[in-house]
Amino acid sequence: MPWGEALRSAGTPREDMFLTTKVRVTNFAPDRFEASGVESLRNLGTDHVALLLLHWPNGSEVPPETQIALLNAMREKGLTRLIGVSNYWAR
Repeated sequence: MPWGEALRSAGTPREDMFLTTKVRVTNFAPDRFEASGVESLRNLGTDHVALLLLHWPNGSEVPPETQIALLNAMREKGLTRLIGVSNYWAR
């Protein structure tokens, strides 16, 4: 069952959900980033999430400043409320 369908069938009101999704390192390029995030939203059956994460940002050739700018652009468009990173190396 697709995630969006599973979420709808759960019967939990959308405002009671804290949805999180990630953009994979292979989609960090500016020409792919937003499309990847929007595809995740579509798969979840929603127009926004509470949290959008960069997944394994250290493995990207895209500079960190660009990664953060892309996240902020998604937030400014209302596609996410919060931004963050997952699996970020401490060094």
